[in-house]
Amino acid sequence: MTGELKGKPRKSFFSGEKKQKTFVLRPWPGCREAMAGEQKFFGSFFQKRTLFPRVCCLLAGLLPGCASEPPAHIYLLATPAESVADTPQSGADVQLQPVLIPDYLDTTDILLRTGPHQVKASVAGEWGERLSAGIAHALRADLAARLPEDRVTLGPPTDATAQQILLTVDALDMWPDGHCVLIAHWRTGVHAAQGAFAHAAAAQATDESRVALLAGLVEDLAKRIARDERRDADR
Repeated sequence: MTGELKGKPRKSFFSGEKKQKTFVLRPWPGCREAMAGEQKFFGSFFQKRTLFPRVCCLLAGLLPGCASEPPAHIYLLATPAESVADTPQSGADVQLQPVLIPDYLDTTDILLRTGPHQVKASVAGEWGERLSAGIAHALRADLAARLPEDRVTLGPPTDATAQQILLTVDALDMWPDGHCVLIAHWRTGVHAAQGAFAHAAAAQATDESRVALLAGLVEDLAKRIARDERRDADR
């Protein structure tokens, strides 16, 4: 690094002429290395300062997902295993085929009807299994209690001589105020039927009360199906 500094004009002692004095600055040893290190330091410093806010924004976006917790309550429609009667060794074989329900209902979300074309998921609870499986397990237990002499099983048909029960849920609505409506049709042997079942709003509209009402609707449905099953067996 070189440079020139111009000082004040100086008068010559002998001739009286004014002379310009020139100063020359030369770089000291290691100057260029020091400047290169300084540029590298400040360059990384500003890069870090630019990167830090980006990392903070990324962490801020991830924190809500990390902070979310699973619902506090998980519900089942089926009764506990110890309350189901033992499987009889004699009687007819009755097979309940997988229950069909609308696709949007076949989830673990507890869906509430909020309008003619709108539903929303409960934020306080969820099903412990898909709703189609939950209805099938609860219905099998209710049928076994009402057909104590028969062997009621759940699954696809495996025995051509067994009496088949086919159930399709056409609509199932649980409203925020607590009332529930279930519409279904079914077939037992040669007998086909359909029905609508409803329960009035609960005193306290909570997920627990809605699950209890829906379990009651499945129980009412089991009564109708068991009655039709007995009618077919008597033929």
